[in-house]
Amino acid sequence: MFTIDLNGQIQFDYRNEFSLLDTIEQYDANVNFSCRGGFCGACKVKLIEGQVKYLTDPLYTCSKGEVLSCCCIPNTNLKLAY
Repeated sequence: MFTIDLNGQIQFDYRNEFSLLDTIEQYDANVNFSCRGGFCGACKVKLIEGQVKYLTDPLYTCSKGEVLSCCCIPNTNLKLAY
């Protein structure tokens, strides 16, 4: 189980949900999304601290320091912003 800090305002635990986006949604954090498959980039969040593991290789290319929440899971505790 990893702790996720979102915008320094919401803290919650990742409990083996399918993706980081699924976890964020459970806590009503209201992150944007569209395709849920790594194609569009709508679900990108800024990775301030920590590491993620991609479950599939996304087709959308993020800028440095961003991750697609729809197709990754935490590998460590995370600090995110959106």
